[in-house]
Amino acid sequence: MVKERILVILFIIAMAAYISANAYGYDNGDFQIWNTDYQNVEVIKDVKLAMEQEFRFGENASEFYYQHYEWGAVFGFDKIDEKSG
Repeated sequence: MVKERILVILFIIAMAAYISANAYGYDNGDFQIWNTDYQNVEVIKDVKLAMEQEFRFGENASEFYYQHYEWGAVFGFDKIDEKSG
């Protein structure tokens, strides 16, 4: 039973090493394009809806490799009026 567990653990370690050996990052000096767009819309006073999207191209800007979208709401709470001190 112990030998089987050791063999399973060694197999998992060997597979992780094999998979990570084939993984690589982009080369140093690689030309990339990162595009981020952000918009917000004021719904009512001090309340905004916000959206952000991001796209990334690597491998000399020929390979699309990343995207994400974010949605949110921004609330402005009572602000201290500097004039009334």
